[in-house]
Amino acid sequence: MNMQRFGRLAPASEGHLAAQTVRDSRPSPGTIALLVLLTLAVVLSFLDRVVLGLLIKPIRSDLGLSDTRFSMLFGLIFAGPYAIATLAAGRLADHFRRLSILRAAIMLWSVATMFSMLASSFWSLCAARILVAMGEAALLPCAYSILADRFSRAQLGRAYSVLIMGATVGTGIALVFGSALYAAIAGQPFYDLPLIGQVKPWQVTFLVVGAPGVFLSLALGAMSEPARSGSRADLEPMRFIAVVRSFLCRWQVYSALLLGFGLSAMSLQTIQIFGVQHFVRSHGMSLAQAGLQVGLPIVLLGPFGLWAGGWMNDHLQARGKGEAAFLVGIVAAMGLGLGTIVAMVSRNSALAALALWIVGFFSNFPFGAAASGMVSITLPRARGTITALYTLCATVLGAGLSPVLTAIVADSVFHSENAVGLAVACISAASSLTAIGLFTWARPHLRNAIAATAHG
Repeated sequence: MNMQRFGRLAPASEGHLAAQTVRDSRPSPGTIALLVLLTLAVVLSFLDRVVLGLLIKPIRSDLGLSDTRFSMLFGLIFAGPYAIATLAAGRLADHFRRLSILRAAIMLWSVATMFSMLASSFWSLCAARILVAMGEAALLPCAYSILADRFSRAQLGRAYSVLIMGATVGTGIALVFGSALYAAIAGQPFYDLPLIGQVKPWQVTFLVVGAPGVFLSLALGAMSEPARSGSRADLEPMRFIAVVRSFLCRWQVYSALLLGFGLSAMSLQTIQIFGVQHFVRSHGMSLAQAGLQVGLPIVLLGPFGLWAGGWMNDHLQARGKGEAAFLVGIVAAMGLGLGTIVAMVSRNSALAALALWIVGFFSNFPFGAAASGMVSITLPRARGTITALYTLCATVLGAGLSPVLTAIVADSVFHSENAVGLAVACISAASSLTAIGLFTWARPHLRNAIAATAHG
C-alpha cells in the first residue's frame, strides 16, 4: 500500500466505479430490510441509554447516589469502556464479518441491560453498564461500514439519516413512553419474578427494555453479509499504522468531523439526560409530564429534521458543494444551541415548550450528513476504524463529558440542583459555538478532499 493511495483516501478505480454504478439503482428489498433492522438496533441502544436517566430518582433512593455520582453511569463509567471497545470493534469490522460481530454485540448489551435489574450497589450497576457499553460500541462501526457497501454515495446521506433516526426514535420512546411505562409499573411497589424473587419497578423496567434486543440479534441472522465495494487493492486489509497515516493526510477534515459533530452530540446529550429533570425540578412537573414535554418534539419532529439534514446534504452535494456536511453541521449547531438555551433559561413554560420543538427538529439534523462526509473520503478497509474514532469522540464528548460537566456546573458554579437547566444552557452554548468555528475553518479542506476523491 503506497503513499499515493494514502493521499487519495477513497477508491476511484474502474472496479469501484462499476460497483458504484450498480448501487446507484433503487435499493433492493433486502437492502431496505437490512437498513430497517440496523435502525431498530440504534433505537434499542438509545432506548437503554435514556431510560436510565428516567430512573434517577428510584435508583438514587435505593443505592444512595448523588447527581454527580449517578452522572458517572452515563459518563466516564460508560464512555471509558465504550472508547476502548469501539476502537477494537472498528478494527474487527474492517477485517471480519460485520453482521456476525453485530449480532454478538446486540446480544451482549441486551443481556447486560436485563442483568442491570440485579444491581444492589453502585459498583454492581457499574459492571452492568460497562458490559452495555462494550456491546453498543460495535453498533455504528459495523452499521456505517455495511451501509456504505449497500447504498451509492448519492443515497448515503438519506440512508444514514434513516439509520440515525433510530437515535431520535429511541430517545423519544424512552422519554414519552418510557416515563409512562415506569409510571404504570410503579403502580405496584414490588413484583415477584420466577427464579429472581421480589424486585422493584425500576428493576422490572430494565428487564422490559433489554428483552427486545435478544430477538433482534436472532433476526439479523437471516441477513447476508454484503460484499465490500472497491478495487482489489482497496480491499486489502490495512494495518492500524496505515489507517493512522491516511487519517493524518487529511487531519483538518477528520478533526472537524470528529470534534465538530462530537460537540453537537454533546449539546444534544445534555438536554436529553437532564432536560426532564429540569422541568421536574424547576417547573413543578411530574416525571410523565416532563418526559412528554421533552420527548414529544423529538418523536414528532426529529425524523423530519433527520431527513431534512440528509436531503440538504445530498442536494448540496449534487450542486457541487463538497463541503455539504459542514454546512449542514453549522445550521444544526445554530438551531440546536439556540433552542436549548431558550428552553432551559426561560421561566415562561409556553416559551420553553416552543423552544423544545426547535430542539426536536435539530436534535439529529446533522448526523446523516456527518456519516456521509466521513465515508466518502475513507477507504473501504478503513471505514470501521475511522467510524470507531468518530463514535469515540461523540461518546466521550456526548455521553462522557456532557453529563459530568453539567452536574459539576450545577453543583459547583450555581450551587443548586435546581440550576441544572442553567448548566445545560451553558454547556450547549459553549459546544455549539465551538462546533460552528470548527466547521467554518475546515470547509475548504472538505471541499478539496471531496474533489480529489471524485477526480481520482
